[in-house]
Amino acid sequence: MKIKIDRLTQIICIIVCFSAPLSVQAQVNVGLNPPDISWFQINNPDYQVIYPKSRQNDAFRVADLLDRIVSNDSLTLSYPPIRVPIILQNQTVIPNGFVTIGPWRSEFNLNPPQFQFAGTVPWLDMLTIHEYRHVQQVANARRGFAGKSLRVLFGQGGWAFYNRGVMPRWYLEGDAVYAETILSKGGRGRSPDFERAYRALRLSGLNYNYEKASFQSYKDFVPSHYHLGYFLTTYARKNFGADVWDRVLNDTYSKPGLYRFSKAVKNHTGSSTKELYSSAMMDLDHWWNNQDADIFPLESNQLSKSPDKVYTNYRYPNYSSDSSLVVLKSSLSQIRTLYTLRRGTEQKLVIPGVSLSENYSLGGGVLGWNEVRFHPRWSNKTYSVIRLYDLQTGKLRKITSRSRFFGVGLSNDGKWIAAIEVLTTGDVNLVILDAQSGQVNHKTSVPEGDMLSFPRWNDDNRTVIVAGRNLSGNFLNSYDVPTRSWKKLIAPTFNTIDRIYPKGKYVYFSSSRTGVQNIFALDITTTEMFQITDSRFGAFDPAVSPDGRKLAYSEYTAMGFQIRELLLTDALWKQPITAGNLGSNYYLDLIPQEVGDITQNTVKKSHEVAPYKYFTKGLLNIHSWYPFVSTEEFGFGVLSKNIMSTLAINGQFTYNTNENSWKTLVGSSYGAFFPILDIDLSTGQRESNFLLSVTDSVNLYVGKWKEHTFSGGIRLPFNITHGAYPSSISLSSKYRYYLVDYLDGVTDNARDENFGSLDFDFGFLRLQSRAHQNINPRWGQTLKINYQKTLGNTENHGEIFTVNSSLFFPGALANHSLFLTGGYQKEDIVNSYRFEDIFTNARGYSSFPFERIYRVSVNYTLPIWYPDLSIGSLAFFKRLRGNMFYDYSEGDLFGSKVPLRSYGLEIVTDFRLVRLVEVGAGVRLGRKVDDEDYFAEFFITSIRF
Repeated sequence: MKIKIDRLTQIICIIVCFSAPLSVQAQVNVGLNPPDISWFQINNPDYQVIYPKSRQNDAFRVADLLDRIVSNDSLTLSYPPIRVPIILQNQTVIPNGFVTIGPWRSEFNLNPPQFQFAGTVPWLDMLTIHEYRHVQQVANARRGFAGKSLRVLFGQGGWAFYNRGVMPRWYLEGDAVYAETILSKGGRGRSPDFERAYRALRLSGLNYNYEKASFQSYKDFVPSHYHLGYFLTTYARKNFGADVWDRVLNDTYSKPGLYRFSKAVKNHTGSSTKELYSSAMMDLDHWWNNQDADIFPLESNQLSKSPDKVYTNYRYPNYSSDSSLVVLKSSLSQIRTLYTLRRGTEQKLVIPGVSLSENYSLGGGVLGWNEVRFHPRWSNKTYSVIRLYDLQTGKLRKITSRSRFFGVGLSNDGKWIAAIEVLTTGDVNLVILDAQSGQVNHKTSVPEGDMLSFPRWNDDNRTVIVAGRNLSGNFLNSYDVPTRSWKKLIAPTFNTIDRIYPKGKYVYFSSSRTGVQNIFALDITTTEMFQITDSRFGAFDPAVSPDGRKLAYSEYTAMGFQIRELLLTDALWKQPITAGNLGSNYYLDLIPQEVGDITQNTVKKSHEVAPYKYFTKGLLNIHSWYPFVSTEEFGFGVLSKNIMSTLAINGQFTYNTNENSWKTLVGSSYGAFFPILDIDLSTGQRESNFLLSVTDSVNLYVGKWKEHTFSGGIRLPFNITHGAYPSSISLSSKYRYYLVDYLDGVTDNARDENFGSLDFDFGFLRLQSRAHQNINPRWGQTLKINYQKTLGNTENHGEIFTVNSSLFFPGALANHSLFLTGGYQKEDIVNSYRFEDIFTNARGYSSFPFERIYRVSVNYTLPIWYPDLSIGSLAFFKRLRGNMFYDYSEGDLFGSKVPLRSYGLEIVTDFRLVRLVEVGAGVRLGRKVDDEDYFAEFFITSIRF
């Protein structure tokens, strides 16, 4: 019994230690969708589907699939029954889906991706299978003594922590990828593109240990936990039975304790997680080595530079002339950037913004692509616009606004653009736009259920070739614009058809037809198909030179994608399509033990529907309660947020260590309309340093008082992101009413009164996107301004004005960063009310009341070492970084200048702790110049799961 109590104590202690990030997460945005959407719902004992009225057919499809999953007890995983709300989001263009706790719900972003990463399974079907598998998984964390106890102690926050703390990410995602693969005719487990990264690493001799494979690396590229998890969960099923993960989860949650999952794996497979990883990799090595014997790569020239140490990708080549290419380059230390590649030299062109399809097309000397744009207010409302870059002039322009266009294809003369339009209703159109004005010149709808991708013009500038997919498979069609007629080029197939490029009588494309992604050519006149490449790890992104003699493409290697080029000789048209044992068939032996494809046998049912009251439904939804600890405060909090994210409430009982006092506060934000409405209540005791003016002297004393406040205001958060710079502006105004009662015996009793104040805040942020190894953004600016002033002729008059800012610049090398921070504060401090102090002083110095104070800090940060060093399962050290700083601060008190200067060094290590959390922790060693004293401080930069 003592052992069980000790283990539970360990878990609770960890929750208390890491509860600070939970409290930070409580400060969420509200009001994600515009208020003009008409919401409906389908209610079922197992699920609630909430959807926009225009997507009722999709809601019925989700419900039909869920009924089949639940009724068939799919994939042998028992779990406590739990009802899950599922929200279908149709306003965003970003394909995604998730299951989350706090509050408990799942959300499906309905807009499908352009690329066929899941094979032939429709996007909505894959989302439903994958995300409901997560529902089944995390429901298990409600079982057992620890799961039930933590839910009682901390609500859904305890449930979420237990799930994240016990279950490795690789199992959660890998098991869900297995589900989408087995329960459909597609899924990532059937795609050679999904396995290429691990296949390339293992066959190239880059065999990382379990800790590195599980928790990533700053030094090397490591495939994600989706890939790792699929191979480990599938290997275990093949060797230890279909119910192995049901047994592991039952064992895991039956007893509390750290590393409980690994112990359960050991109990039911005879191997620890490390040993399971080693065995699975050995099995895959044997599998892939046998396949590799059937590959005979052709002679081709590598045009891109071979990376020495840093994993680097060169993708999406387009010929700008017979001898030069435009390519997209990225690496662990560099964000995606367009370059001209000519005879081994690279010339930087432009940095594109956030893109979904990574689809670049060149015509008439103009390069075109899609970028994501955001509605300034509604987070879930996003757009896909078209941008054009003139290679000759270097001019970059946006030709559409608030559009939903995908897969830009420029005509050869650069006058027309073919694109795929996907509306919020789910309707799909092929559109032709004028490349100068961006106006739609031509539009044709496609049959319901069809999704089109990668539109490309043929040489005749009248025919558009498109790849597509539907329930029958992937296909290739051509569309004659003048006659508005379609022609089928490749009938639906289970093989992928990606990144098409028409030239002459051929259409080149990348396909999984051979079991490894390769480049193929289809003769449009005869429908005969030819295999052009025979790549070890995958060939993608074909492009043909203007003279039709050369083919450029991206070929995958263990160190990233490289650009290769080959001559289109007559011999290529005689290549037989590769036969042999190639293919992503690791799952095949498991099909007989599973229920099989559920997407083909669903009966289209009509479900009972009802309106969903978006503005008022379930506003009070208390889901979590938590302790928290930070540098200045500790206490206990309660969180409430409705599942549609329109109302958030946070109540806290806190102790402020700076002011040695307790306070109770309740804050609420309602965001269903354009401005966010904030209302706050607080009561408690405060303590602060005051200056008292008596005749000719000023004395410092500690003031204490009871304070009760009520405040109300509006907040306007604006997302102004464009290009490669995530950017935002925030404006807020608040009226606060105070009731104060001084307790110190020094403060004038006349100041025991009620009064009001006005608060104004302005925030601005613009930071360049960061590459994986970048410590800071290479370019960026932030600005925060706060002004507070009491109203009327109150005895508690007070006024404070604060500015804080930061500027980021590139350092000497790619991952170095020079950044400056500064601040200014002006405050009434004599016989005045003291507002909360948010000024950051020079490092090493504590806060002191000044009438005016400013600070300038210079920092230079750089990586020191990427150790990828594990200490068993206790910690995995990924990066050691340093920062040199110099702070100059000067305060002004009654005309006297007080300098506060310091300099020093900070050493920070980024590591994974007990396989649970990513931690950034460091030590600061410095010298206070004006005090002639040295100081040392330990600090934590980040904690995240």
